[in-house]
This record gives sequence, structure tokens and C-alpha cells, in this order.
Amino acid sequence: MVRAHPKRGAILDSHSRGHGTRKNSKLLETPQRTVQETSKRFKELGTISDRPGRGRKATAVVPTMINKVLCRIWRNRRRSMRKMAKEAGISSSPMRRVVRKKLRLDSYRAGRAPLLTEEMKQMRLKKCKKLRRRFAGGSHHNILLSLRRFLRYNLLVLNFTFMMC
Repeated sequence: MVRAHPKRGAILDSHSRGHGTRKNSKLLETPQRTVQETSKRFKELGTISDRPGRGRKATAVVPTMINKVLCRIWRNRRRSMRKMAKEAGISSSPMRRVVRKKLRLDSYRAGRAPLLTEEMKQMRLKKCKKLRRRFAGGSHHNILLSLRRFLRYNLLVLNFTFMMC
């Protein structure tokens, strides 16, 4: 979008003093067309701001689309955004924008847990109790693993096997 002319205020100030278009353009060193358009805009709108409707128009995130998405979510909350976007004929990013920013909803996929039978639950409980008994005394903290010894032993075995070949 084209930026507003920085001298709009000065053009209108000079215009209100009664200076003509040509004199204003020479004083402010701006094109005559710019001075004319600025004066005309002020007469029509009564302000120096841009005309309404400038800029890129929204095509996907519009009130009708927001309402459609809301109705679809009410019907089926488990529907994925990708599928809704495909059905609506828009990209997935505007669909996400509608859901997150306009409807202020958080999307997530429901996690799935394994289906456990009663027998499986009993087995898990037994294993858990067994592990708790094993590590209850804190004896697992006394196990010392020495990587140096392990490597030294493996190197000796490797050297021995190479010597045998």
C-alpha cells in the first residue's frame, strides 16, 4: 500500500490560507496533482486521513467464514483444521487464524492411551511393587560402574582375538 504523503498537513494549512494549487505546489515543492488530490479529499471527507477501503481486502478471514467455522466446530469438535480448510476451499493457515485469533479457541489432538485389560493392570501392579521392594533400601546407589575397567577388559579381549588370527 502506498504511504500517505508526509506534507498533507502543510498542504491543507496553506490551502486554508487561500493559496492556490500552483502556489502551494511551488512553496512545498510537491507535484500539483498531489496538492489537488489532498485539497479534494479534505473537502469531501473533512479530514486528512486516507479514504476508507484502502489496502488489501480480506478474502478468507471474513465474518461469513468465521460463522461457518464456528458452526462446524459446534457440530463436531474433533474435526481437524486441515479437513475443515479443505472443505471450505481455503488454505490451512487462514483456517488456523480464524480458530485461534477470531474464535479464540485452542486446537489440540486428543492423546490416546493403551487399552489395558484387568489382567494387564494386575501384571503392571505386581511389577511395580516388585521394583519398589528392590529399590526401597537404596542399594542401587552403591553400584559403581567403572568405564575404565570395562574398556581395559574389552581391549584385552580384542587384542587376544587379533593375535589368534
